Amino acid sequence: MLVSSIWFIKDRLQTLMLVQDIRRFLDELRESKTILPCDKRLSAILQEHFSHRDSHEELTSNDIQFVLQCFSERWIADSECDYLLYPSQANQVWIKLAHEIEPFTDKNYLQILLPHITNQFDFNNLTPLTETVRLENFYLGYDGKTLYRKRGLCERLLDNQFELSTCRTLKTKQCEVMTIEELTRLYKGKYCNGEFSIDKEKFDNFWDFLYKKAFPRMQSRGEIPLEVLPHLLILIESYYHLKNSGADFKLFTEEIHKFFKILYQFKLENINFLYGVKILYHGKEYYLLELFVLINMAQSYDVDEQLKAIMSWLYQFHPILKASNKGLLSFYAELEPKFHSEGHLEKRVETATDDLLYRIKTFLVSLFVTPFEVFPFSGKTISFWDIKNVIFSEGQEIYNQFAPFIMTNKLDALIAVYKKIMDEHIIPCQKNKHICKWLTHYQSTLDWYQRVEAGDLSKMDVYWFDPELLFHVLVHFRLINKSLGEKIVNFLDELIHTYAQNNNEFQIQLRVNILFSRFLKNLDEQQRRKLILTLSLFDPVEAKSKFLTNCIHYVTNRLCQISMHQLDSSPNFFGTYQCIDSKKLLINKTDVKQVSAILEAFKEMLHSLEERCNPEQLENMLIFLRNISRPILTVAEIEEAQQSARVIDYIGAPT
Repeated sequence: MLVSSIWFIKDRLQTLMLVQDIRRFLDELRESKTILPCDKRLSAILQEHFSHRDSHEELTSNDIQFVLQCFSERWIADSECDYLLYPSQANQVWIKLAHEIEPFTDKNYLQILLPHITNQFDFNNLTPLTETVRLENFYLGYDGKTLYRKRGLCERLLDNQFELSTCRTLKTKQCEVMTIEELTRLYKGKYCNGEFSIDKEKFDNFWDFLYKKAFPRMQSRGEIPLEVLPHLLILIESYYHLKNSGADFKLFTEEIHKFFKILYQFKLENINFLYGVKILYHGKEYYLLELFVLINMAQSYDVDEQLKAIMSWLYQFHPILKASNKGLLSFYAELEPKFHSEGHLEKRVETATDDLLYRIKTFLVSLFVTPFEVFPFSGKTISFWDIKNVIFSEGQEIYNQFAPFIMTNKLDALIAVYKKIMDEHIIPCQKNKHICKWLTHYQSTLDWYQRVEAGDLSKMDVYWFDPELLFHVLVHFRLINKSLGEKIVNFLDELIHTYAQNNNEFQIQLRVNILFSRFLKNLDEQQRRKLILTLSLFDPVEAKSKFLTNCIHYVTNRLCQISMHQLDSSPNFFGTYQCIDSKKLLINKTDVKQVSAILEAFKEMLHSLEERCNPEQLENMLIFLRNISRPILTVAEIEEAQQSARVIDYIGAPT
């Protein structure tokens, strides 16, 4: 140990850092082909600091700290001052100085050059970062504070069948997504990386290695995360809106980063699957990942071609994914005949009966969700189950013709009534609009008549979806729209509550869709559009097959959430919260064929946990189950209960 110390002191004496070394550095910096603004500023600062010093004077500890501060101010990730991306002459001069000053500090050269980096080991292969010397053989992580060796990523890919992924901590080997920001840095770095080979296979640079080995395997598992496609479409729409309005490009950059953050919330294999989609661009197939990288690199509104390539793919994937910008109408006009001739656009196969039933269903929903304006005391109340609405007098007559057949689930009779209503009420009113206006007076009713005759009530945000599809999609939609979490949970609770009843299928579907239309009206315009687009992308048949399983998972998660309680409520400490282990909330799935049976199975399971569960937890969970399984009273039953003095247990029968 003593010998080592002596050699260390001797080495320090032989390699003193002098003022002339800083002046030589400044001379070399001035000789650079391109002098960056930051270098002009820092050169002036260093020149001023050492201007009155003798060239042979040794640097003091304060001098060293001053130089380190200059290093700290210089490095800006992804800029021309980024040593990892740009091997410019000026950057090489700074790198050389970092190596020279390293022995006189308690930092290594990487910590000097990149002072904001927090790791010392590569998370991908657990090796010291200092094993790599050349800065271009590193890349910066997503958080802007983690440094990775390209060699470490290479070894990780080799060990994981070339699955594109990374590791973000030393504590776990969990695979996480390679972000577009990281891939952009690797793409930029391809211009300063040399050729290398693995098992005699040569690669021009590290990006070439990724392109040949990792990218072709991106779709080896997983599926396209459908929920993200509406967000991608809206990102494209925002580009053209911002561009045409002359907005600062930074606003679009912010939208890009918002989109990527949404994308990164999905499973690794599904993100990679989307990355691996092949898109025709400039007459050649590109990975969607590559187009994302090009868009992420943009500094101005010059990515129209990349975005139009993505727009073509989205429209081909599903015609509903069509940008709404008026300036793009000609673009789609050219696309449509081409895609139809190539068989890319599949027309929806729908029978006349299906279309008619959809019109009837949305017609009935509209009667309960449209805020009709009526003269004072002239409004009429219609009711279905526990839902009511005040409408114009003729509207009540119309609804009363449907009501008996809603209760008996007779779809053929509903079709006959609808045709009669159209012939006797809707079409005549539209032909004699002055009479209709005299009868109804208010514009809301006129608009309703027009939409009903056209058979399209979507402009009034009235739709009809299978409840199983609503459930399936909203569970997914909630994960990337956390601000809507409470609203979605309230709706899904009520959907399960509806399915727990003994009413006929049409009544259940009608109540759910009325509640869904009300739910939609509480969303902003963009949220509504994203949700409707998402619902159109999912398969109703698959959603129906997964409905009971989805219900079980949802109820399990709700019970876990409700069971959360504070272990330590002392005001002097931060409370510790605990919820019941979901593994305890298991029910026998083979015997449950209905939602009501699922809820009963959960109740029985909770009662079996009485001795092993916190009483307050247990009671809260049971209250939830009782609430979503209790009978739903009709409007008449509720009014009768309110008018009478009798006390009615609205919770329902004891459980």
